[in-house]
Amino acid sequence: MSGHSKWSKIKHKKSAEDEKKAKNFSKLSKLITLAAREGGQKKETNSQLRIAIEKAKFFNLPQEKIERAIKRGTGEEKSVKLESALLEVFGPDNIFFLIDVVTDNKKRSISEIRKIVESFGAKIANRGVLWHFEKKGIILIKVNSKNKEKIELLLIDLGVDDFFEKNNNLKIYLSPQKMDNVKKGLFKNKIEIENSSIELVSKEKVEIDNKEAKKRVKEFFEALENHEDVQGIYSNFEE
Repeated sequence: MSGHSKWSKIKHKKSAEDEKKAKNFSKLSKLITLAAREGGQKKETNSQLRIAIEKAKFFNLPQEKIERAIKRGTGEEKSVKLESALLEVFGPDNIFFLIDVVTDNKKRSISEIRKIVESFGAKIANRGVLWHFEKKGIILIKVNSKNKEKIELLLIDLGVDDFFEKNNNLKIYLSPQKMDNVKKGLFKNKIEIENSSIELVSKEKVEIDNKEAKKRVKEFFEALENHEDVQGIYSNFEE
């Protein structure tokens, strides 16, 4: 019986992981389709598509899925109409959230997300949240003790806004307009980019000392993240 119980747990865990992977792949495909629809299929002239593909590759979305998503965006392959929305939310414990949504049914998605929001005692706002955030380019690269100082000096020369190290990763913040030039500078110096994106970053982070409150905010974040139409979640919560 104990062996059977162990197998059931493994099977359940794998099923949950497969479901999460499929959901993530679906989100990435939608992002590529929307980018291709709005700016065309050429990565050279469509920075939004270029970044979406980089993100997809970082999360191991297969090349054939990337190509099909592009074709859906350009109309070469049949596709549902996708819409985007940015929801401003007064979250639990006075934390601000912005929820980036890509969906084929905006009314349904917003209704479902509203239920999640209200179940945590939070509420969707008409306005008042967005101005707490600013658009930033974010680049993630690997560093080690040997190359860290050299890379940091290079980043200063390239004019990035800021960077932080965590678990041998360097997270770089910069103006979106500088994204291509900084990437070229890193490539020229043979520094591999792990991931890059354009995100909404809070101007001022808020720390939560209370353990229960911190847990509540994280659970809220996870509940939103599990929704298939939620592409990105931005908050002023200091983790």
